[in-house]
Amino acid sequence: MRNILYLSVFLAVFGVACSTSDESMYEGSSSIYFDLSGNEIDSIVYSFAKTTDTSHIIEIPLEIAGYAVDYDREFLVVVDKDLSTAEEGKHFEALNSSYILPKDEFTTVLPLTVYSTDKLLDSVVVDVVLRLVSNDDFPNNFSDRQLARIRVSNMLSKPSMWDVVYGRKYFGTWSKTKYKLILQICEIDDLPPYNGPNRYLLKGYGMKMQNYFRENYPVYDENNQIIDPNWTIIF
Repeated sequence: MRNILYLSVFLAVFGVACSTSDESMYEGSSSIYFDLSGNEIDSIVYSFAKTTDTSHIIEIPLEIAGYAVDYDREFLVVVDKDLSTAEEGKHFEALNSSYILPKDEFTTVLPLTVYSTDKLLDSVVVDVVLRLVSNDDFPNNFSDRQLARIRVSNMLSKPSMWDVVYGRKYFGTWSKTKYKLILQICEIDDLPPYNGPNRYLLKGYGMKMQNYFRENYPVYDENNQIIDPNWTIIF
C-alpha cells in the first residue's frame, strides 16, 4: 500500500514537471516562417505576360511553429536589399513596418503588391527577396524558411505561328496588348493549334476580338498606338 502511495505521488510530481517543461519549451520557441511548398519551395513566380493588369497582389503564406494564442501577435518582414534586384516603388509597393497574426490563428498571408509598368520587365525577371526579422512575439528559433523570393516579369513572346497563320488569317497585326486581350476576352490560356476543326474556333475568336475593339475604341497597345479593329478575317 505504501509503495502504491509513493508511486502515485511520484507520477503526480512527474506529470506536473513534464507539463511545466512542455509549456516552457513552447513559450520560448514560437516561430513564424514562410509556408512555401511544392513548386514554390524556392520562390513564387508571377508573370504579367497574359494579363493587361498593371498591378497584382501576391499573397505569401506564413505559418507558425508553436501554439496559437488568444491575442494578436506582430511579426516583422523586410526586403533583403543584397539579394533583391527589384526596386521599391517601381516593381513593388513598400512593405508595412509590421504585420499581424490574428489571435487563435496558426497561419496568415502577407500581401505584396507588384507592378508591371517598367519596360525592363519585358525582357528581365526581377526578384523581391523578403526576410523575416525576430521580435518579442516571434524570436524565430525555427531557422528554416526565413526567406521568400518573389520573381516578377512581364515577358511575352509572339507565337511562332502568328505571322504564318494566327495574325494573317484571324487577328491582324501583332501587339502584346492585343495578344493578352485575346487570351483574356476569349478565356483561354493559349491559342489552339491550327487544324481543320480549330479553323471555326479561331475565326470565332477573331470576330469576337474585332467586336471588342470596335465597341471599346480606341484601345491602345503597349506602344501607345491605337489597335486597328478593322483587320480582314479569312476562313
